Amino acid sequence: MKNIFICIFLCQMILACSPSLDSGKEKKVMNFGREVSVNNAGEFYTAPPWLISQVLPFRGNVPPITQPEFVSPSEADKYLKETDSVIGLNFKGIQKAYPVKILRWHIMLSDDIASEPFIIAYDPLSDMGVAYKRTILEKALTLKASDKVYNANPVLEDKETKSLWSLFTGEAIMGRLAAQTLEEVPVSVVAWSDWKNAHPDTEVLSINTGFNRDYEKNVYEKYYSHNLVLFDVQNKDERLKNKVKVFGIALDGAAKAYLPADLKRGTRISDTIGKVKININVDNNNIISALRADNGERVAVRNMFWYTWAAFNANTDIYGR
Repeated sequence: MKNIFICIFLCQMILACSPSLDSGKEKKVMNFGREVSVNNAGEFYTAPPWLISQVLPFRGNVPPITQPEFVSPSEADKYLKETDSVIGLNFKGIQKAYPVKILRWHIMLSDDIASEPFIIAYDPLSDMGVAYKRTILEKALTLKASDKVYNANPVLEDKETKSLWSLFTGEAIMGRLAAQTLEEVPVSVVAWSDWKNAHPDTEVLSINTGFNRDYEKNVYEKYYSHNLVLFDVQNKDERLKNKVKVFGIALDGAAKAYLPADLKRGTRISDTIGKVKININVDNNNIISALRADNGERVAVRNMFWYTWAAFNANTDIYGR
């Protein structure tokens, strides 16, 4: 029965998706100080409209978690296995863990950390976790998953202006806020055992979310086992198979991908991405940190499938190649 459900799920997604937007005649205009395109329907956008596809209606009804509750590590041990993945955030001395198996059903969660509004999000198609501050033009946005994908990656929608936001880039790709970009905050996607060893006082998202979901079920398992990508992407790169996991770093217009074998526990790497020198450290808890050598600033290290990284970083290098 489970396999039948998965097959139906995948087939429906393939059949239901279709390009939903057409640029028509366009021109360039300024929007809040940033250049955007505007089509003959008066829509502002920055992403190729033909790569924004509508998917099954239920994707637009994926409920975000807006009132998260947190528990202690000992309480979280009752519903988390040692090997379960969590999205770990360490911000201004506050540590929080968001289990992937919960966010898989919600795409995103709104939270306030150190009095700053955040979203923590997870894309089950690319197996990617990310965090952004959700304040734009001094206003905190209310975001949720839309019924669209861009470059085979979820698109979010804000309640305030109905603008569409790329989960991967954090940029508003269509709507009144087009070209505005959310500020990313680095996260660590690691096993629960590693995160709690590194941060024994961490808060953990409670499994009591208020929604009736089977958080032990992963309907994407079969999808992860083959090379199929369900939606069109802007750049297809065959140097690696689509669903090889990579760690990606993007800096000042340049990008580089690292294979898991390159970033094992205890690894230290000094490298250059574009013209920027960086120092990468993987501690004994498998938590990766990357710092710019010029100013010591921490940069985000994304962990996801290769096809998504390559789709958004057409000229990415691969470490050691």
